[in-house]
Amino acid sequence: MFKFIAIITLMTALLPPAFASDPTRPPEGLFAAPVPSQALKQEIRYQLQQIRITDNGASAVVNGELVREGDMVGSAKVISISANEVVLKIKQKQRVLSLINKTKRLSQ
Repeated sequence: MFKFIAIITLMTALLPPAFASDPTRPPEGLFAAPVPSQALKQEIRYQLQQIRITDNGASAVVNGELVREGDMVGSAKVISISANEVVLKIKQKQRVLSLINKTKRLSQ
């Protein structure tokens, strides 16, 4: 019995003060550090992979997602889909994604 009490006393003495003061508090470093605001402002890259025009309408694959006119991809709205390009609206600006020469143009 004496050994058991000695072991419990020794274990309690070796615990860091943070655990001794509040046993319900999670250990330091358990949660990730806050993300800097610059990382949040990083712009999403949009990549046009495919366009399909059928009798039922046009669709495209942007960033791996199948979209039609009016759909959203990330924070961009699909404005139009033609045989060679897709026009997205991002924060009041239009971005044209092209299949022909893989160019991206910004317009006001």
